[in-house]
Amino acid sequence: MTRKSSNAGVKAGAREASASDTTKGSGNVADKGTMPDADPKVSASDKPVSDVSSQKETEDNRPNDPSGLLGAAVWLMLSSGAHKHLFVTDFEWLVVPPILAKQFRLFRRNNVPVGFISWALLDDEVEARIINGSVKLAPNEWTKGKKLWIIDVIAPFGGGDDMLKDLKKNIFKDEVVKFIQADEDGRRVEILK
Repeated sequence: MTRKSSNAGVKAGAREASASDTTKGSGNVADKGTMPDADPKVSASDKPVSDVSSQKETEDNRPNDPSGLLGAAVWLMLSSGAHKHLFVTDFEWLVVPPILAKQFRLFRRNNVPVGFISWALLDDEVEARIINGSVKLAPNEWTKGKKLWIIDVIAPFGGGDDMLKDLKKNIFKDEVVKFIQADEDGRRVEILK
């Protein structure tokens, strides 16, 4: 696959999505848990993703409000074993830039955030740095190039793999999308298919 769209086209893909259900992922990119405010008999990670679509903006749901989006992302991070150790200053480089650049997707179930995926458009230098293990990006590096990279997947209730598939299918259909996958042998670059 080759990159066909401009940066503006990629940024236009940022939006909130509503998922009537989420799926248990393979464990590779998502923590699993029971979602607060959900039916106590059903874990959010027990059902498949379906009907993922844009939410309409209402009084209680302002998808373009940076403070509301930041709050949703921080809430998800605090619910995630892989993220809850981060410092408040980490939000400044990990969450704020993709929200301001509209390079994210927020997934909701029953109007409750269940996932947040951010991506960056990297140049060769920043891409090499990420491959070598330094993922902290300066605000201007999120939009510096044309190489599309998933920077973070926050899915504390499961379903991260299905959220990535949805992103590839609905936002980045004809794009080459890379991400770092950590496994027992260390880190490796993957292509989202």
